[in-house]
Amino acid sequence: KRCYASFARPSQELFLDFRAVGGLRHRTLTWEQSPAGRGKLILCLHAASLCAGSWAPVASRLKDTTVVACDLRGHGDSDAPEGSASYSWQIFGEDFLRILKEVSERYGQVPDACVTHSFAGDTALMALADNTAAIRQMILLDPVLADAEGASTGAARLAKGTRRLGEKEAEGFASAEAVGEGLQKVLKAQLAKEALHPEA
Repeated sequence: KRCYASFARPSQELFLDFRAVGGLRHRTLTWEQSPAGRGKLILCLHAASLCAGSWAPVASRLKDTTVVACDLRGHGDSDAPEGSASYSWQIFGEDFLRILKEVSERYGQVPDACVTHSFAGDTALMALADNTAAIRQMILLDPVLADAEGASTGAARLAKGTRRLGEKEAEGFASAEAVGEGLQKVLKAQLAKEALHPEA
């Protein structure tokens, strides 16, 4: 809970249960900053070793939005299965597709944007390359863009232990607030765009 202590607390904590369809339970945090749910719907996925709460500095600053952040498998309060086979990038991608579908159904619309940090963006792109899914815009912050060998190495490292809370030193920034302000600027600029450049 300390990972969002100095920012707006989430308005809702909810578990999405995909065990009946080959997945697991994922904790989500929602920041409702939109009157009557009329703003943009943003889905956020964190980097390795963090959790949904790490999006608090960003969610706190995005007015007129509903921000839904999700703990990935083995992170935060989501289920953490044993063994490296449960942490392949393909499996993270399958989780992403299930989460995206469930969030879309719960809110009656596809997210206006999915914002990812680090490897979460890679796993989402890999899943989208092989599957049809409705999403308006992907915003990838610091993606790994690994090849298959690099992705396999990353999965093995991830499986060794990522149950830490979503707290990380804000290296290179004066404070946690400065991190949030920087991300706010990037996301506002990206959300203002209609879509990615067709040749990107």
